[in-house]
Amino acid sequence: MPLYPLPKLTHFLALVHATNPTYNKKKSSSLLPLIAVLKNPAAYAAQVVQAITALKARTDPMYGNKANKYKNALHYLMRTYTIAPSHWVGLGAGPKCRALRFTRTALPAVFNPYTVPLNYSAPQVRHAAPNNWEPAAAAESVEDFIYKNPAAVGVVLIHLSAVEPGMDTIFDGMTVTDHMKSVLRAVAHRNGGACALHLTNTAVCGPLVPDYNAVPVRVEVHEHTPKHMGSRHAAFNTFIGNYQTIIVMGWDANICARANLFGTFEWPDGAMPGTNSLPPLVSQANVVTSRALLVTLGVIDSMPQYGQLQNL
Repeated sequence: MPLYPLPKLTHFLALVHATNPTYNKKKSSSLLPLIAVLKNPAAYAAQVVQAITALKARTDPMYGNKANKYKNALHYLMRTYTIAPSHWVGLGAGPKCRALRFTRTALPAVFNPYTVPLNYSAPQVRHAAPNNWEPAAAAESVEDFIYKNPAAVGVVLIHLSAVEPGMDTIFDGMTVTDHMKSVLRAVAHRNGGACALHLTNTAVCGPLVPDYNAVPVRVEVHEHTPKHMGSRHAAFNTFIGNYQTIIVMGWDANICARANLFGTFEWPDGAMPGTNSLPPLVSQANVVTSRALLVTLGVIDSMPQYGQLQNL
């Protein structure tokens, strides 16, 4: 493998500095073995993988491990060193950043969140789907899943036209906004797609715009009525149908994102309340998400359909 090009090494180090401005002032920096590999003209990809794996084995009180501390830099490095998905190093994740998969589950013959006859005071019935950590044997992030997955994925952004309360919450040393940006970069690298479901004339908020615009396939679905469900729109359903797995991020975990994931009392245009409701995402595709991508203040309420994400 040729020497890692200087412009890329310079950018990698700039991303390292952004996380830790004092890293090069310490002779014992955990990054030194990796830097030595990158400066070695005889190095090869397996050595980069080994050095990153060694970083992951070193704990960090804020980020969980040293590799996760330098997530943005190491993802850039693996993208530009052309690490194949089968050799990509999953950097790991704490419980609130861990990827959870909801397996696509067909709707029952009758799916209505309310009892019949229609009773708006009755508890809603959501559409549940089996859920498991992805992968089950290791704590890995949604980005880890995207980079390592054999096929490209789509990401749905739910009601993120503005910076919402909770987007500055920190999980594994990064804000929710930065976790979202990291996911968008992963989707763009794997040539996936992004669908923004929005209620205003702005598709996504300012901090997300550069990474959203870098995704090669983008679909914007403007919901002009004060409703939640993207599946009332043909463009939304077509986008979902193009991917086996959909990544979900959005606001609010307890209302809007929940409705799109598991269903709510909304019907196709022209349909009568009490007939089959609009299909939720977990009935249309496999879904992968994490607490860090579902915006809300505090914890996700006690909602059993969220599985292992409830109360996080």
